[in-house]
Amino acid sequence: MQLPWVRRSTRSGWVAVAPRGAFAFVARVRTSPGERPSLRAVGRIDWADPAQALRRLRRQHHLNQYRCVGLLERHQYHLQALDAPEVEREHWRDALRWQLREQVDFPVEDAAIDLLEIPAELSQRGRASVLAVVAAHADIAPLAHAADDANTPWTALDVPETALRNIAALHETDGHAAALLHVGERECALVITARGELLQSRVIDHIAHHHLRDDGESYHRVAFERIGLELQRSFDNFERLFGRVRISRLLVAGAQLDLFLDSLRTQLDQPVVPLQLDSVMDLDATPELADPAAQADYLHAIGAALRSD
Repeated sequence: MQLPWVRRSTRSGWVAVAPRGAFAFVARVRTSPGERPSLRAVGRIDWADPAQALRRLRRQHHLNQYRCVGLLERHQYHLQALDAPEVEREHWRDALRWQLREQVDFPVEDAAIDLLEIPAELSQRGRASVLAVVAAHADIAPLAHAADDANTPWTALDVPETALRNIAALHETDGHAAALLHVGERECALVITARGELLQSRVIDHIAHHHLRDDGESYHRVAFERIGLELQRSFDNFERLFGRVRISRLLVAGAQLDLFLDSLRTQLDQPVVPLQLDSVMDLDATPELADPAAQADYLHAIGAALRSD
């Protein structure tokens, strides 16, 4: 969600702040035409007092001189897939705001709504559709107020799915779609992109990193099979909706997952490979990101800081 009223930055690049419970992960990315994106800095901060945390970031990293994007946590928004309204594009938001009244449990009159268009030419039906991000005013107001109190107003707000989209889009090849599975501390999240657009996303609850790591526990095998089945269902659904686009491979972000990757390779038709950010980004300024576990921790912040606008 772009916020048009904020001031211009004085330095190039974006700083992203991705809260996760008691902590927030921070990443600064610089992009230049014709060059690989460059990750310039990362850090983890205490988020018990968001305004105080942002003041500290402002002092230490000149936060007020960059464009800043804040990530919403999953409980703060809804993501809905909808058919594009049969009205002019500039009226989509109003038309969908009315439709969304039946799908959320809060007033939509003052809710923040952002629309991610899925082009008609990518759809099997040949019709445009949208992913609508809907956030209640009460859920985003504290984040906005904290930034204002710290004199570091957000240039934009983002969500984890679009942050992961930015990472996956860097791995698209030869016009094919890219799929990215982020194995997190609380859940697994899948995004599929083509032409830089988010086409499909899914959160797989109740399976997280500790269920899938390589420590020899027998119960992991059950998790391997379950998530393999869930991924296959997602890919089958993707083929029904977007049969014109082929998924080139599944990228998996997380550490100590070799056995899990081997299991997926026996269950899925797509090639399965570990995510390696250094293949698409310059990480020289952040050697700590050579660790796959650190990459997975910071992935949402890095993806959000890859904004192009």
